[in-house]
Amino acid sequence: MFNDRIQRLRQLYMKNGLEGFYIDDPLNIYYLTGLSMSAGQLFITNEKVEVIVDSRYFDFAKAHSPFKVYLDNQYQWESVQKIGFDSNLITFNRYLLLEKVFGQKNFIPIENALCLVRMIKDNEEVALLKEAANLGSLGFEHVIHSLKEGVTEEELALELEIFWKRNGAQGLGFNPIIAFGKNGAMPHYRPGKAKLEKGMSVLIDIGVLYKHYHSDMTRVVFYDSIDPLISHLYDIVLEAQEKAIQSCKPGITIQELDQTARQFIEHEGFGPQFIHNLGHGLGLEIHECPFLKTKEPFSHMVLKPGMVITIEPGIYIADKGGVRIEDTILITENGYENLTNTQKQTKLIIK
Repeated sequence: MFNDRIQRLRQLYMKNGLEGFYIDDPLNIYYLTGLSMSAGQLFITNEKVEVIVDSRYFDFAKAHSPFKVYLDNQYQWESVQKIGFDSNLITFNRYLLLEKVFGQKNFIPIENALCLVRMIKDNEEVALLKEAANLGSLGFEHVIHSLKEGVTEEELALELEIFWKRNGAQGLGFNPIIAFGKNGAMPHYRPGKAKLEKGMSVLIDIGVLYKHYHSDMTRVVFYDSIDPLISHLYDIVLEAQEKAIQSCKPGITIQELDQTARQFIEHEGFGPQFIHNLGHGLGLEIHECPFLKTKEPFSHMVLKPGMVITIEPGIYIADKGGVRIEDTILITENGYENLTNTQKQTKLIIK
């Protein structure tokens, strides 16, 4: 598994005329070695992979690393003509230090290098993302069964975190967005002290962190009765999302995918109220490549088998509320698989 991931990174840096690659980002070290550490370095050439750690992690890394481990104060840097690094991840201080080791002309940035490698999930990752999605759906069910008049958004968010941790999660994938009524008009709302009242809509955007991988889903439900405006927005957003999901297949560009949802919402008269990207990649990070943006460098990127993305159109009306519906989608050889197994076709009215 790790050798396959290393080899994909090698293919990328060799395509850029490089002979090796340097990494010091803990998340990507975990991805390439399975070592979960707060600090460390990885030096990869065409012939070898070397893990470099300080004394805090030496025994741990020696016991668990699939590759040779060195103490940082004893490591001798190999002379390599051209070594790459991910320009989105390295700090300026680290860059200056390594520039002295390799020389400015030999230390070459590659933008989004690790993001592009991680964009295609292997079988182990897909299995973990499916488990995370299932636990995420159970969390949603727990939230809606906890809805009662007078409960606050903050109380529901806390209840969700406790539920997930009791059921094997590492924790929250991100701060839950639980928004009552007009608070749903703010896409990245933080739960507050608002109390649930009859006739309110409830926007629930939640994700769990499970064995280092994330889930992400959004639903809107109604408490006691349906708000007519939010119900109308729900129908539009749901159809826009379905159009986009049905278009998911290898070969379609991100821009084409975005337009399937965005043009429908514009046709329905709410184009200016769809104020964010269609979605994003999902994996070790809650937001990662590919980003479903209509601007370069992603707009002309095509979907490929193994990508895991979210599809989450939304419409937001200030002082009224909003609707976002989000599913996690695996791109397969012939189309897609929806990993979010929570129903959305029927509007849920919680009594």
